[in-house]
Amino acid sequence: MLLEGLTGEYTPGTWANVTGLTAGPPVLNIFSAGTVVGLDDSFLAIGVYRSGSSYAFATWLLSAPPKVSASADHAVVDQGSSVIFSGAVSLGSAPYTYRWNFGDGSTAATRSGAHAFAHPGTYAANLTVTDFVGHSVTASVIVVVNPPLSFSASATPTPATANPTVALASTLSGGTPPFTYRWTLGDASTATTASLGHIYAKAGNFSVVANVTDALGQSASSAFTLQVNAAPHPSSTGSSGSSSVSLTSGTGLYLLLGIVLLAVVVVALAVMLARRPKSPPGPPAQYQSSPGAPPPGAGPSTAPPPNWSEAPPQPPR
Repeated sequence: MLLEGLTGEYTPGTWANVTGLTAGPPVLNIFSAGTVVGLDDSFLAIGVYRSGSSYAFATWLLSAPPKVSASADHAVVDQGSSVIFSGAVSLGSAPYTYRWNFGDGSTAATRSGAHAFAHPGTYAANLTVTDFVGHSVTASVIVVVNPPLSFSASATPTPATANPTVALASTLSGGTPPFTYRWTLGDASTATTASLGHIYAKAGNFSVVANVTDALGQSASSAFTLQVNAAPHPSSTGSSGSSSVSLTSGTGLYLLLGIVLLAVVVVALAVMLARRPKSPPGPPAQYQSSPGAPPPGAGPSTAPPPNWSEAPPQPPR
């Protein structure tokens, strides 16, 4: 029980700032006038002091300023996630009063408690502690608030075809790294990477679900149905005549060049044939089977025609 409302503060080596002793002796004489009792880094001094021509009995409470620390269970959080703030006090004189100022306009009057920030940013949460004798000390803790976790997943191409590889990708923003991924691909397959390639062995509609979880346990998911068509049969291309050939590359280009070259050769041959000399017009000359015509003025031949039935003369032996 305090008989006088007198308080003081200890600084290294001496007591100072003792209030209400204007009529009494110097602070140093308090200890020689009574008994000092230690109370958790505070001192209760009981003694007498002179007031005018008389002496008065009084009790003084002398204490060191409180030491205060502030902490949070997470230095980085997602927007909307709760942060547990705690305060610790040593020295000073109990009881204490507490006041939190979280930096976003919100306050609290408890030593510890939870608070959620509604917007991303960096906040300095201040804890001010006032002890019984009126000493006030403030401590701070910094908290970074990330944007909320946003996540989506997609496949390329869509629709897909059985057997060729399908590219599955994810897009993420916000949240607190590191992240963990979980895919279920609809055909009993799973994956744990941000993106992947996957082959569907048969046609059908497959339910694909992708989930991501950040370092603070916040999660988001994305789901879609992937249509996978059957692969074309080999006989449907090539010999059936349904395949197409490009005339600008590969075999089609060589084929086109060959056709052009053949056309040039044909035109050249046509020009050469057109330039050859032609025979004069008129009926063709008759073929003469006799050895020769008789000279002019000679009459018709009187020689008897040869007897082809006689045997030809034999040469001499």
